[in-house]
Amino acid sequence: MSPRPSGETAAPPSADVVVTGSGIGGLLAGALLTRMRDKRVVVLERDTALGGFIKAIHHDRWRWEFGVHYLGELAPNSVPRSIVDLATDGALNGRVCPTTSTSSITRT
Repeated sequence: MSPRPSGETAAPPSADVVVTGSGIGGLLAGALLTRMRDKRVVVLERDTALGGFIKAIHHDRWRWEFGVHYLGELAPNSVPRSIVDLATDGALNGRVCPTTSTSSITRT
């Protein structure tokens, strides 16, 4: 399901759980409740993009990636990685970079 444009609303489908916010916590909670407890979950987000601070923000020709610091926490055998692997059936692929800063700013 894709997000609706700003200002457009719809009644959520029948759900067992409603999660407010589509940041990493909300998305993981929804995935775990669905996968482990067989719950029907609706995730509500007021922004036009999912991801909370995991997403990038664009302004003019600049791009800020605020979620970069999460990658350093996903090293194999770490607690955060175990939770993400549980929620995604281990679908996280690729090497994880060590944490060097809390954001990345690039000019596009």
